[in-house]
Amino acid sequence: EVLPSETRRRVIVFMCTAESPSEDVVARVESHLSSRAGPTKKKKASEGDKLDAVTGIIQHAKSSVEEDLLAAIEEKSEVLANAIRDRLFTFEDIVKLSDVAMRRVMQEIDMGVLAIAMRNANAELKEKFFGNMSKRAAEGLKEEMEYAQKVRLTDVEAKQREIVNTVRALAGQGQISIGSQDEYV
Repeated sequence: EVLPSETRRRVIVFMCTAESPSEDVVARVESHLSSRAGPTKKKKASEGDKLDAVTGIIQHAKSSVEEDLLAAIEEKSEVLANAIRDRLFTFEDIVKLSDVAMRRVMQEIDMGVLAIAMRNANAELKEKFFGNMSKRAAEGLKEEMEYAQKVRLTDVEAKQREIVNTVRALAGQGQISIGSQDEYV
């Protein structure tokens, strides 16, 4: 919290939305730097690089600051805010949740949604879900996954996002912890 709130908000939005400088400006700056410090390597920041940088900043902020920064980005572009949220916590990150948090999440999600979402999940993530269910529920889910019709990858990803949104909502309400925040015992 080195910067005042409004400045933080403007900087993070600028980082997401700023256009790359013109080739002429880059060449002039590079020429100036080369004359002082020697040759430099050229690297043009892509959209993904910018979002990775912003995501890294947000991941290391306190959760109240995180929400403030995401809200500022969302005011400018909902698409950018969602892209950053997707990078902050992914379906695969669910494996990092505590068992208590997993059981809370599973109270909120439909087993049909979970059966589709787990279609292309890795073995560790599947085991995390199955390990936090009753034996009977796990067997039923495995059976549903085994005998279900083929599903488009976009549908699987949509169901995964639905579960991730549930996780985020529970975390936002303080019901579970998804980061390096304090665990309650």
